[in-house]
Amino acid sequence: MFRARPLRPAPRAACLVLASFASAIVGCAHLAPVKAPPPASVTPPLDTAPADRRLALWQADIDTYEAWMRERHAGLFAVTTEASFTESFAALRRDLPTLRDDQIVVRLKMIAASVGSGHTGVWPSRGALVPRRLPFDCKWLADGVVVTATDDANAALRGGTIVQLGNREIADVLVAVTTITSHENESYLRASAPASLVQAETLRGLGIVDDPDRVAIRVRFSDGREVDATLTPIPTGTKATLASAMPSDVSFTRLPRPDGRLYGFRFLDDSRTLYVWYDACRNVGDETVSQWAKAALAEIDRRRPALVVVDLRRNGGGNSRLIAPLIDGIVEREWIDTPTSLAVLIGPQTFSSAGLNTQDFRDRTKATIVGEPTGQRPASWFECRWDWLPNSLLQVNYMLIAPSFAPGIPDAYDPDILAPMTIDAWNAGRDPAFERALALPKASQPAPTTR
Repeated sequence: MFRARPLRPAPRAACLVLASFASAIVGCAHLAPVKAPPPASVTPPLDTAPADRRLALWQADIDTYEAWMRERHAGLFAVTTEASFTESFAALRRDLPTLRDDQIVVRLKMIAASVGSGHTGVWPSRGALVPRRLPFDCKWLADGVVVTATDDANAALRGGTIVQLGNREIADVLVAVTTITSHENESYLRASAPASLVQAETLRGLGIVDDPDRVAIRVRFSDGREVDATLTPIPTGTKATLASAMPSDVSFTRLPRPDGRLYGFRFLDDSRTLYVWYDACRNVGDETVSQWAKAALAEIDRRRPALVVVDLRRNGGGNSRLIAPLIDGIVEREWIDTPTSLAVLIGPQTFSSAGLNTQDFRDRTKATIVGEPTGQRPASWFECRWDWLPNSLLQVNYMLIAPSFAPGIPDAYDPDILAPMTIDAWNAGRDPAFERALALPKASQPAPTTR
């Protein structure tokens, strides 16, 4: 088991306490405006710079990044120390003449991850620094890393547990990837780290592969069978189609959302359950979140379901206040607001404002929370802003509001009922958390009498 680095108390009092976070999220935009990315026509100066200029351009970007972090990032030394932060930049400057571009990007990612904020990070946004993608997807589940999709040429890998990647055993790979993955707890580490496992140049920058054009992978199946393959990155500018080995009877809750909708609902006749999904805390398209909430409440009144399940597991945040009309309406309907007729599903990708929504459901309703711990820490950084380093166009994120590190605050919002997704469940198309939620109405039924 890989443990996320615990957040230690800040050396000095933070500027906000937990109770003020919700109001601060939508009320502090005046602290710094949101910045638009550079126009698409702008290419990184590094891409065309002659060899004798590259070092100077990198040095300027490194200086700029350190200055921005010191000037702009709230609670910068809440987890790391100033001495460690300073030395990381000094070591990067010393090593700079000997480093490839991918190694420089990895070192900057390490510095960002050391801050301890799940939002803070460094990402190549365009140009030659963007790593090429390997032709597979994977998820880090409770019991390992599973290949969830591949291109057709590597179909034999689908559903297998990764045991080796590049020249390393998977345990060593995960340790290395942890150093560049911004996270506040183990759940968000598991949700975010797989993005780096499919990036050829990132793996080389970490020393996991020597040749990014030929990446070895080995997977193992539940019957003990092993499959080896050599992966070639998808050419830049080419989009490969990745397919999964998902069974035909996969749970509806696992499928892509109908019409790609970020929020919606569906009544499931067989269990008399209204399944409500909320995948982003933002308004999209012609129907606002408020209008959707009104429609969902009308469906509750019309259907009188035995169970309402609100799924927050794909929600990475936004404006935490948008879901208030749905919660208000549920509270007004006492017949559905019970521990056996209302469930909220959470997991590692429940992050940022969705974490606050989890707390809202816990504080204001009688819902049973089911699933896995959230990727969001209850006391966390909020109000993310971003900028682009002038020479590399690396996108860098920083935070405007620092957390309170009051004693006793846990690393995550924990469920009332733990129902982790396992590799066997994933490959079978099952949804353990949803299954546990479906069993809740049975708990309200009287036990059969015996004579």
